[in-house]
Order: sequence, then C-alpha cells, then structure tokens
Amino acid sequence: MPARLSIVIPTLNAADTLPATADSLLEGAGSGLVRDLVISDGGSTDVTIPIATELGATIVTGAKGRGGQIARGVAAERAGPSLCGRCAGCRSKPASRRCARWRA
Repeated sequence: MPARLSIVIPTLNAADTLPATADSLLEGAGSGLVRDLVISDGGSTDVTIPIATELGATIVTGAKGRGGQIARGVAAERAGPSLCGRCAGCRSKPASRRCARWRA
C-alpha cells in the first residue's frame, strides 16, 4: 500500500470552493491513502471554518499568507511522513499523484 498522506489546505474565505475540493479527496480517503485533512485558515470571515469542522478536518488558524499557513498545517498533520498541499480550489483525481511533497 502507498504511504498514507496528510492533505494540508491553506484557506482564506474558501467556503465556495472547499466542499468540492474535499469531495475530490474522498476516493483517496476511502482507499486509505488519505488519512488526515488539515485546514490551515488565514482569518476567514465566511463559513470556511464551520465547513472544515463538518468535514472532520483538523483546523489550525493564524495570519494569512501561504507560507505560514502551510507551516502551521505541516505542524498539525498526523499521518506523516508524506504530505500533500492543495489550494482550496484544487480538484484532482486521484488525489495522490499531483501533490507537492514538503518533507523527506
């Protein structure tokens, strides 16, 4: 079986796109490939956080800015050692092969 992945999604007012992005990960979650979803929010003022909560994601918050958001998400992930970062508007199938790896 391939390494299980933590998916880190930096968000900022992503309520319109986050549900479809999460849906695109369901195949990987169902197969055991995607173990952990981390939403790293940069101060959303819409319903991004309630959506992430409903998805069962680990949620971290802090200042906006992709670098800091990704760093906070990486610190919160549980699956290790493989990480996959996605923007809140990304959708791909399967979820595993288009990922950027930030950790060796």
